[in-house]
Amino acid sequence: EQAFLYPHSPQRQDMLGASVAVDADVAVVGASNRETLNINSGSAFAHDISVLNLSFDSSETTVVEGNILEVPLTVDVADAPLIVGVMSMERNVDVFWLNYLDDLFSFRTSEQFTPGRTSIDLLTHTTAYGGREEARSGWVDGFFDYYVTNETILIDKGQNQSSVLFKSMNDGIYEGPAGENTTIQIHLPGIFGSQIGNLSTAIVIKDDVSTQSRTYYDKLIRDGARDGDGNGLAIDIDEEYMITGGQGMVHIFQREKDWSYTTTLISPDPSFGAAAAINTPYGRADTTVLVGAPDQVKALLYVLDGDTASWTLQGTLMPFGDTNVSVRPEHGFGKSIALNGDIAFAGCASLETVYAYKRRYSQEEEKFEWVPWKTIRSGEFDFDDTDRQEGFGSALASNKRTVLVGAPFAGNGKGKVYVFSSKPHVQQIVLRSDEVPKKGSFRLKLSEHPIPATTGISGLLPHNATPSEMRHALEEAVNIGEVH
Repeated sequence: EQAFLYPHSPQRQDMLGASVAVDADVAVVGASNRETLNINSGSAFAHDISVLNLSFDSSETTVVEGNILEVPLTVDVADAPLIVGVMSMERNVDVFWLNYLDDLFSFRTSEQFTPGRTSIDLLTHTTAYGGREEARSGWVDGFFDYYVTNETILIDKGQNQSSVLFKSMNDGIYEGPAGENTTIQIHLPGIFGSQIGNLSTAIVIKDDVSTQSRTYYDKLIRDGARDGDGNGLAIDIDEEYMITGGQGMVHIFQREKDWSYTTTLISPDPSFGAAAAINTPYGRADTTVLVGAPDQVKALLYVLDGDTASWTLQGTLMPFGDTNVSVRPEHGFGKSIALNGDIAFAGCASLETVYAYKRRYSQEEEKFEWVPWKTIRSGEFDFDDTDRQEGFGSALASNKRTVLVGAPFAGNGKGKVYVFSSKPHVQQIVLRSDEVPKKGSFRLKLSEHPIPATTGISGLLPHNATPSEMRHALEEAVNIGEVH
C-alpha cells in the first residue's frame, strides 16, 4: 500500500473508485455520482502517479534533539521534471488537512477525539510538537520539538537522489528512553501517502542527554517509607524547603547542596496531608507549614523553631462567617490551601467559598495567633442556588497581595480562574524639621512591633534618600518585613 487517490475537494457520495484505469504514470479514477454544474453527471479524475517513483530510504530515522537531519529520498525513475510537496504530519497542521483526513478515513473528530487530540494523532501516533520559526507559539520555554516541514521539492529529469531537511529543537525537556516522534510524507493534490508505504517516514527525536539533569534532580523519599503512604499527594516548595503530603502525614525536606529529609508531621487522620503548603516570610526565619485535614474540617499551621529545629503547632484554621450551611467533612474544607507570609487561605469548593486568615501577635496571650479575616466568593455566588456548583475554591495559589481561585466547573464545565487582591498596608513616615535638610543622614526606629519590647532600627538613610534607598534601609530593621 503506497498511497490513496482522493479528491482534493471531496464530495459526499461521489462513488469514487466506481471505475479505474492506469497507463504508465497516469491513473484515472471514476466518480460516477460526482456533482458537476449542479447535476450528478459524474466525473473522472486523472492523477499523475509518477510520485510513486520516489521513496524514503528508511521507514524510520533518528535525530538527536537540537540537530538538523538530512532525510534521504531515492528517485527510481525521473523521465521528466517532477514537483512534489513534503510536509510534517502533526496536530498543528492547517485545519484543511484535518478536514481532509476526516473525509479520507471517515473520522468523526468531534465524537472520536478528546480536546487536544486530532485525527492525525490517531493516524501517525505522533508525540512531538511542531512550530513555525516565524510564529513561535511556544510549548515549553518558548520552544517546540521541531520546526514544521512544509516545502516543495523539484526533481529534475534523470535525478536519482534528493533529500529533505528536518530541523529539531532542544526544548530542555527529557524526551524519555523511546524519544518522541513525528511523521513527514510526500504529497500531491489528490494523492495522500500511506503511513505504511514508502512516501512517509517516521522521525524519532532522541534526547541529547544533557537535559536530563534539568528535568530529574532528586528523588525525595523518606527513610522508612511504606506502601500506601501516598507521598506526593500534595506538594509545595519555598526556596530551601519542600513539603510533600501523604495519607495522615506530611514530609519536610531541606535543600543545602542537595535535598535531604528533615522530619515528618503525623496525624491519625488519614486526610491529614491532602493539601500542604510551606512558606518563609520575607526577611524572617519562621518558616510556616499549612496542612489540610478535610475530614476534620480543619487546616493546621506549624512553625519552625530556629533554636530547637522542631515544628510546633501555631494555629488551627476552621470555617467561619455567614455560611448558611454547617460545614461538614464532605464539603472538603481544606482540600485546597495557600500560604504566603502572614496570610493563609483554605478553600471549600462545595460551598463555593474561600476563607482567609491573618497571623498577628496577641498582647493578651503573648504569642502569635491566626485569626479569621475574610470570606471570598465569586461575583456570581448565590446563597439560594445550592444546585449551581462552580467548584469555586478547588485550587488556590497566593503571592504577596494576590490570590488565584480556580473554579473548574464554571460556565458549564469550561472553567474559570478568579483573581483577587487586597490593598497594601500603608505606614506613613513624617519627618519634621525647621528647614529643609541639605546634608546628613539618619535612622528610623520602630518600637513595640509586632511584639512588646521589640525594637527595630533601620539602615542609614541619607537626607535625600530615594524610594529604593528608603525601602532597603527599612528592611534592615529586624521587625520589618518586605517593603513595597
